Amino acid sequence: MNKQYHIRNQRIKEVLDTIRIIKSKNMKIDKKKFVFEIAERYGCTERKAKEYLKIAELKLEYAEQELSKGT
Repeated sequence: MNKQYHIRNQRIKEVLDTIRIIKSKNMKIDKKKFVFEIAERYGCTERKAKEYLKIAELKLEYAEQELSKGT
């Protein structure tokens, strides 16, 4: 696999970890501000930052569904 794929996955994982921390503290995410912060942190476009956030949210949703199935 190429380097860009690994970088993308690492960024998505970091966004996912941040979302989990925020949710564990019962805080809300201002998505516009969060997207801007992602774009600033990684030096990417807003469109790419939105993609990272969307994928992270979907992964979290999937993980939560899997946990609910197990109980």
